[in-house]
Amino acid sequence: MNYIIRNEEEKDYTAVEELNRISFWNVNSPGASEHYLAHILRTHPDFIKALDFVIEKDGRLIANIMYTKCKLIADDGTEKQILTFGPVCVHPDYQRQGYGKKLIAYSFDKARELGYDTVVIFGHPSNYVSMGFESCQKHNVCVGKYTPGAEDNTAIFPTAMLVKELQPGCLDGRRYHYVGSTADEFTEADAEKFDKTLPPLKKEVKPCQEEFYIYSHSSLAPLEEKKMLVHIIQEHTAVLFTNLKAQIEQSDLNALLDGLPNSRYLFHALHSLDRWYINPDDYTFPGATVAGVDEHFSVIDEKRPGYEQAPDLHITKEQLLKYESYVEEKINAYLSSLNDDMLAEKVSPQKSYTRLGLILSQFRHFMFHLGMSETLTFENDHTWPEYTGYSWTPTSNCPNNNASDFKH
Repeated sequence: MNYIIRNEEEKDYTAVEELNRISFWNVNSPGASEHYLAHILRTHPDFIKALDFVIEKDGRLIANIMYTKCKLIADDGTEKQILTFGPVCVHPDYQRQGYGKKLIAYSFDKARELGYDTVVIFGHPSNYVSMGFESCQKHNVCVGKYTPGAEDNTAIFPTAMLVKELQPGCLDGRRYHYVGSTADEFTEADAEKFDKTLPPLKKEVKPCQEEFYIYSHSSLAPLEEKKMLVHIIQEHTAVLFTNLKAQIEQSDLNALLDGLPNSRYLFHALHSLDRWYINPDDYTFPGATVAGVDEHFSVIDEKRPGYEQAPDLHITKEQLLKYESYVEEKINAYLSSLNDDMLAEKVSPQKSYTRLGLILSQFRHFMFHLGMSETLTFENDHTWPEYTGYSWTPTSNCPNNNASDFKH
């Protein structure tokens, strides 16, 4: 293939608009408006000139792609700058020959160099899934009415809205609302007026236009309908944090095991939840201001790197409760962003960690340290800290067990 990919230049403008016109004519509707979009896009503030590319083959422009800036807004109001592209076209004489894929792949590399990590588009899924695009629902990216903090926000997942992570895992599972650029806001009358300045082409009705209509007007079932397992995990996680707070409040934080106080083991359990419940490969320690002490004090095994016995270190109840509040809020926000389908996703492909696997491992790890903390307290003052079970009935043969020591 004797071709080059380069940035569009001013001398290409007319040829690029003609290319878009002939490529889209009668495809999505009788006639086309993509060439008018290309005409007005270059002067819009969201247009990214550095990501405006053409393929030139034997002195002829045969393909074009244009990018604009847009954004995602999380439910907490956090904004994330992302990209969308369109129009993207290949001349009919060169379609189904790999030019479109090569152009898109090239543009992805350039977008990464500019620091972008996500692309959201609206298009026919069969044209883009081979390039790594996935349903917006898989990434919890939606459209609909959205006001940060409002209770009546809606979440719609259009069938045609597709998401590509240029950096795998850059979308953290939170729900995001897509906010597109205003660059493509124009009237049919304006497009028609522009088209009349060009040589006439015949408008025709074709079956492919109905297919485009179906895809562009359909949406997937809301994620909220697929959250039965997530709701169960949320319930058990709430119990977990209730027990953790009870341990911090009531257990003997100074009771020693292998030369370390109980407070160190509780800090270790908290740090493990903080790091491993969501994604250990995308973890940043919140710092001693939040956690109370430096991260290396979470190491309780003298054989592991970073271990320090620090006999004079005392982690207070207030420090542990502050860290617990931070971790609980973080995990609750994460669980709220999930649906049942996402539980089987691998958050760390290199290590095959699934979301559900990480969550279950933390329940197992926490229950181990919960039992150890309760035992240390009982050995020292012969009382059991309050325990909340999912369905717990106190037994009569448990020492110092009375109804006030337990919750149901």
